[in-house]
Amino acid sequence: MNGTGPVTYKGIDLEIDYYATPYVPARYYLDNGDPGYPAEGGDFDIESVRLIDSTVDIYDLFTEEQLKEIVQAFINQNNE
Repeated sequence: MNGTGPVTYKGIDLEIDYYATPYVPARYYLDNGDPGYPAEGGDFDIESVRLIDSTVDIYDLFTEEQLKEIVQAFINQNNE
C-alpha cells in the first residue's frame, strides 16, 4: 500500500511518501490441526521526505537511524 502522510519529527513538520505491507501474524496450527504458516508483512519503507508544502525531497539528508525514528514517530502519531 502506497501512502502519503504528515509527521512531526523533532518539532519539524514533514510529509512522507511511504510503502507499507499489512502484517499477517503467524499461526502455528490451523483449526484442523494442520501446520500453520509464518508471519509475513509489516514492512514500512519511506520513499521520500519533504517539508510540509514543499516539493523538494530531503530524504538523503537523514541518516538511517533518523529515518527509523521518523517511521516510529509516524506510526505513533497516526495511531493516537
